[in-house]
Amino acid sequence: MDGSFLVRPSKDPGYCLSVRRNKEVLHYKIQKEDSGKVYIFEERFFTCIHDLVHYYRYHLKDHDCLPLTPFLNVNSFSEDTWERPSSDFTLVTKVRSNKIGASEICLWEGYWAEGGRKVLIQTISEEFFKSNNFISGIEIQRTLNHRNIAKLHALCTAQDPIYVVTEFTEKGDLQTFLSGQEGLHLEEAELVYIAHQVADAMAYLEVKRVCYLDLHGQNILVGNNLLCKISQFGLSVQIKGKQSLKVKDKVAVRWMPPEVLQYWEISSKIDVWSFGIVLYEIFTLGQLPYKGLKNKELVTKLVEGYRLPMPPLCTYDIYRLMLECWNEDADKRPSFQKIVESKTFDNQKTFGLSDKYVSVKDFQATAEDEISIKAKERFHVHSILKDRWLVSKVEETERYSIKGYVPCEYLVREKPVEKQSWFFNIEGKEAEILLLSKSSRNGSFLVRPSTDSHYCLSVRKNKEVTHYIIKREDTGRFFINKESSFTCIQDLVVNCQHHLKGHDCLPLTPFIKDPSHMKDPWERPSSDFTLEEKVYETNIDKTSLWKGNWTEGRRKVLIQTISKEFFERRKIMDGIEVLKKLKHKNIIELYALCTTKDPVYIVTEFVGKGDLLFFLRGEKGSLLTELELLHIADQVADGMAYLEVKCVLHLDLTCRRILVGDNLVCKISQFGSAIQKKGDPFILSGVAVPVHFMPPEVLQSKIYSNKTDVWSFGIVLYEIFTLGQKPYTGLKGLEEVRRKVTSGYRLPQPPLCTGDIYTLMLQCWDQYLDGRPSFQEIVESKIFKQRLS
Repeated sequence: MDGSFLVRPSKDPGYCLSVRRNKEVLHYKIQKEDSGKVYIFEERFFTCIHDLVHYYRYHLKDHDCLPLTPFLNVNSFSEDTWERPSSDFTLVTKVRSNKIGASEICLWEGYWAEGGRKVLIQTISEEFFKSNNFISGIEIQRTLNHRNIAKLHALCTAQDPIYVVTEFTEKGDLQTFLSGQEGLHLEEAELVYIAHQVADAMAYLEVKRVCYLDLHGQNILVGNNLLCKISQFGLSVQIKGKQSLKVKDKVAVRWMPPEVLQYWEISSKIDVWSFGIVLYEIFTLGQLPYKGLKNKELVTKLVEGYRLPMPPLCTYDIYRLMLECWNEDADKRPSFQKIVESKTFDNQKTFGLSDKYVSVKDFQATAEDEISIKAKERFHVHSILKDRWLVSKVEETERYSIKGYVPCEYLVREKPVEKQSWFFNIEGKEAEILLLSKSSRNGSFLVRPSTDSHYCLSVRKNKEVTHYIIKREDTGRFFINKESSFTCIQDLVVNCQHHLKGHDCLPLTPFIKDPSHMKDPWERPSSDFTLEEKVYETNIDKTSLWKGNWTEGRRKVLIQTISKEFFERRKIMDGIEVLKKLKHKNIIELYALCTTKDPVYIVTEFVGKGDLLFFLRGEKGSLLTELELLHIADQVADGMAYLEVKCVLHLDLTCRRILVGDNLVCKISQFGSAIQKKGDPFILSGVAVPVHFMPPEVLQSKIYSNKTDVWSFGIVLYEIFTLGQKPYTGLKGLEEVRRKVTSGYRLPQPPLCTGDIYTLMLQCWDQYLDGRPSFQEIVESKIFKQRLS
């Protein structure tokens, strides 16, 4: 192709650089000085031909197709060190397939007969491989060496289809991983860690002047310990400046910036835009960007300035970075180097290295630079080299032993203090009771929170318990005695097990949590709380909501009291377990539980204005403006969009379940019916449902889905814009409501709401699940975005 080059022997002694320019070939004589330096033009000299070629790939005069690309003949791969016969590989499981025109590109999990190791194998038809110049991208991948870029193992080009063989990763591609069950449990720091690895790899490609052109979640692979690797370099090119794009039919449109979709112009800043979309994928746990928009409509909207909204799971600084990546002016988008160095990733630069790791199984060293390890030993990771980690064993004195490499799959990151088997969220008196009980023995210990400091080490010696306050230096190190300090609590505990002064029962042993002493870290005695003012009471489930005080810090709280029999019979604890994992400005925060006595206490943050229904029906509700009502609705939608990403179904969304605080801040509460579930609609029996807020499929067949709450949100909108009127007031009894709703009846338009809001209600009340919008689409709608701005 235009810009292809090769170096060949010259008739005179030496070499010649031959370059294609349009339909002619230019030959540049490579000359040599007496000093040994080589040159083409006397203005610049080089110590070797390799350096000369590298320079003129980017700086050869009168060539507008820079950078030059090495001429490659696919058929010549039979003599290539990368070339292998396809019989060396076994295709086992098809991961995915993509159709481009008449051609199909598939990705397989497979085996390489060499060592029987697992690999990923991309199969591409020979015709498509040659016609789309995939070999140019493969040639680029050969030259790359970075921990976050998938290693190319081999090629099989002598048969059809062609095999491109790369290293195997255990968790599959990032999009599938995020949208799966494991993705639901990722914490914010882990999501940022994933993003930082992608940025780090792209910064490496940026230095190499490689334009990747295909950056999206499916082309990022995930391994153990959240190690991410960019793969699939078929579209990659090496560029300098701006040039025309010749792969229009293959680009991932939803990840492309306006200049590509309009003018098919590429530059190094295309990948920066795509990275912003990848951030959106990460912080929506794998959602498709611009869901609901067709490609042609998307182009128009992007040119007009539309950008994806802030995902519920991400912080403002992450979203600010996304918007910087999506700058209309490509020159104003940040470089990847700038992204990696930004404050957004400050806490991630040592994430995964500064923590301690634990070995999950024995490993016997087979090379000189490796070390043998045993299961359950603790290690510090010093550096990462592809699939091998340079580690040293953490000794009891916190000194590191001799360094050596081990395969990364043998190590997992150590749990935080609160998740260690020896940690108990209890007070000193409770610790003494446990350590002096029959299930304990001399030398048993546990770690607990301390009111005076961060933590306390409680140890049994004969028939008494000694408490050691764990203090912290200004440098952040932990200590009991100043002569020995440690970087983390885990290291301090390990040291104390073997070297605690005054204890002849060493080594100390962790107190074992037997079933009789299993204690939820959220559990508190009800004596810690004072009920002050009853907000409301229901006789059906013997539930009351109280304003109260927590003696810890004397802070105000809300306390829901439920009869113990009803609490256990209705399995409300399942919903509480869901609430423990949630963190959002429009969702009530759980503080504590008191489940050992009757009634059970559920203690949450204090929200002072009561529930939304009471607030709307009161004097202050009558004074609310249309924009204030819309602001309330927007907050409820925002909280529900967060639950949607977390795959949480509330199943009891009404205005009574929404609490109002100062400045009209609204928080969704009452998670007793909530469940966390992914996938297709399902049948749920034996659940008491608020009939006035349920869709037809629930009322008829007890079929629930992620669109159940969307219907309920439509009813909540009706409550908001009628200032708390009960829905279906003209219908007699629950059976008539059930009959009318299932036959197609819908609530009329409230006088206070506009036509566009009522249209949204009707969309939420669509007879069919697919016809109802997602909460993300509701949050993005013009109703909230334009009118609230």
